[in-house]
Amino acid sequence: MAKGNCEFNGSGRDYLAVFIVHVFFLSLLTMGIYSPWAWVRLLRLRASHTRINGKPMTFSGTGGQLFVLGLITGLLTIVTLGIYWPWAACRIAAWKAQNTLVEGRPSQFVGTGGRLFLFSLIHFFLLPALTFGLYAFYAMYRYYAWKQEHFRYGGAKTSFGAGFWGCLKIYLIIAVILILLPAAGAVIHFPGMEVLAPLICLLVSPWLIAMFFDWETRGLVVGDEEGVEHFPRVRTPLLWVLVFILVVLGTMVAAALFVKEELGPRLGNMGNLGHLLEMGGDDLDRDGSVRGRVKRPSPEPATPSPPKVAGAKATTPIGSGKTLPLAPAWTPLAQEGPISKEAYEKEMRELSAVIKKDPQHADAYYSRGCLHARAGELEAAEAAAKTVVTKVDAATAMPFTTGDSSVRGKTILSRPLRTSPRPLR
Repeated sequence: MAKGNCEFNGSGRDYLAVFIVHVFFLSLLTMGIYSPWAWVRLLRLRASHTRINGKPMTFSGTGGQLFVLGLITGLLTIVTLGIYWPWAACRIAAWKAQNTLVEGRPSQFVGTGGRLFLFSLIHFFLLPALTFGLYAFYAMYRYYAWKQEHFRYGGAKTSFGAGFWGCLKIYLIIAVILILLPAAGAVIHFPGMEVLAPLICLLVSPWLIAMFFDWETRGLVVGDEEGVEHFPRVRTPLLWVLVFILVVLGTMVAAALFVKEELGPRLGNMGNLGHLLEMGGDDLDRDGSVRGRVKRPSPEPATPSPPKVAGAKATTPIGSGKTLPLAPAWTPLAQEGPISKEAYEKEMRELSAVIKKDPQHADAYYSRGCLHARAGELEAAEAAAKTVVTKVDAATAMPFTTGDSSVRGKTILSRPLRTSPRPLR
């Protein structure tokens, strides 16, 4: 099995001063103008800690060269709305290769913008879209591998075989610092963690850079000599990608079905309950009509419709496509006869029997509220109205009949409420 023949002996402490002073502070103070010179310092420091197949490596590029190259390629990328970026990346990689010397021999970069463009379409757009963005981590690993496979250190054949885990480990450390630390601070009520997390990431960045250089360098095999065994090309395991896509799609479909079957009716009930609970005294007393969208049972042919009252408004019951008049909450005393105490108790017993048999019967609670209102018990009537929605979905309420043969087939709600409650006789 192939094994890397290149070494990196740097540490985070070696890169602390260069990163903090040059890459961060001076670049920040000059609004990014100094960045090319800062990165050239970083590349020279890396070259001094690297040996390619036992041979020393140096870097001879300058910040001025990188500044001009970055300015030209950056403008072309902006003018082409980002389409030129693969060619820009290849031009910068070619400049870097020409200035990377192995025992005095310049390196080469044989990648082209066209190939990188096709590579980016597949790995940066298509596969991340199919995997809901999760493939992006592996796409960056493939990008680093693609650049190293097209690099020729000292003009010699080069292959790359570093594993994905070494790259992912660096991403996970950054994610823990920038995401999990602020989240933990919010849970334990630790103020300032949102500001402290980026500062911690800045301080550990030199060690992360050294980890990346070590991972990338030790995964290289360079040389044309006999006995040098190279790595095969890095490829994407398409079968695993396909399995992952199917698993994610199956999970989403199962979640959608669960929400539709289990949570859908409950969410509907919660909406109706919230609408009824918003009804206050103004809704009941302003014009004598209830503005709740409780679906009332359709009257039987032999049952006369309730009298109309001025001020009653039409509403569309939930789940229906027709606009039906909503019966007024109360009607004037002249339009309704008094109810005796015996009749009140008799009807209340019948309703209680129905509720005992079917605790989810919306119309029974509604009718009981009407009786409370006719008896002048307004608080009990309002509580009964709220119970209509808490027990069942008002949109699915159906006219009920009792099991008693004396009232079988008769809707319990026979009279509407009235605006001026009359006490029992």
